[in-house]
Amino acid sequence: MMSSIPLDGVFKSASNSFTLHIIAIGLFLCALAYYKLPRPENSALLRILGPDPRNFDGTPSKSKKHIGIIAHRAGGVDEMPENTIGALREAKEKGVKCVEFDVSFSSDGVPFVFHDSTVDRLAINSNGYFSSKSSEEIKLIGVKNKLLHSEEDAHVENIPTLEDLKKSCPDIVLDIFQKYPELYNCCLVSSFNPYIIYCVRFKDPRIVCGMAWRPYIISMETFSGSFIDARPRYDSYLYHYLSVIGDVFLVHKGTVTSEYIQIWRERGIRVLAWTVNDTLEKIFCTKSLRITPISDAIDPISDDRFLTSICEEEDED
Repeated sequence: MMSSIPLDGVFKSASNSFTLHIIAIGLFLCALAYYKLPRPENSALLRILGPDPRNFDGTPSKSKKHIGIIAHRAGGVDEMPENTIGALREAKEKGVKCVEFDVSFSSDGVPFVFHDSTVDRLAINSNGYFSSKSSEEIKLIGVKNKLLHSEEDAHVENIPTLEDLKKSCPDIVLDIFQKYPELYNCCLVSSFNPYIIYCVRFKDPRIVCGMAWRPYIISMETFSGSFIDARPRYDSYLYHYLSVIGDVFLVHKGTVTSEYIQIWRERGIRVLAWTVNDTLEKIFCTKSLRITPISDAIDPISDDRFLTSICEEEDED
């Protein structure tokens, strides 16, 4: 026995479904328009990062005011441990114009300049999770470059604090900018978390922000291009495999080509590459891609002159 469905019922159902989709898209676009934030002033971006090494059409900029290579984690790769006052001084002595550093919070909400979730890699007199320690405990921790120096030769530094501020990350950033207005012209706020970036700029659109990323940032605590030394972020298999799902939304740095950079350039977004430590990779970023690299390896002489001299020798050959 055959049954039939009235065609008018089918068309009515399809029409209703189409209408609902249109309404949903309309509401989504309205929400985007409502929550859209104004772009920061281009003059502020120029004061912080200097002129773009890449012109709008992709050709190299002729400006001599580029900031050069940015010191990753304050450039602590030689004598001084990363993210310390000593590393900042050393970077300045080597002619670095711009540094990147990380902020972590103690258990009592005090912001410190520190990168890892634990103190094990750098600390000489402590171990365990950074966030579980009070500000007084953290001030007593000594850190050094364990991998680069012997126990006797390594220079010991303390973990520096920013200031006693509020516990909410966006509010801390806002308080710093309000207390030191000159930061609007010389500081960029960057985070792996887009929500933090949005919250900061929602409360103060004048602050220039950047979105940072690396492969498997959600599921892996460390990742340097291979799974051999990668360390999962979560001990639980369930949490780990659920977090891997989120990684499909991230873009691998291997896709950063001249065309890829141009796409973002046309949207008014500056692209920075990190972490670029190999000399040839630095040359590729600065001379071919025309983007600013962030590096642990800060050469004893100015990176601009170092790279320029190498490229001039290659041109002569």
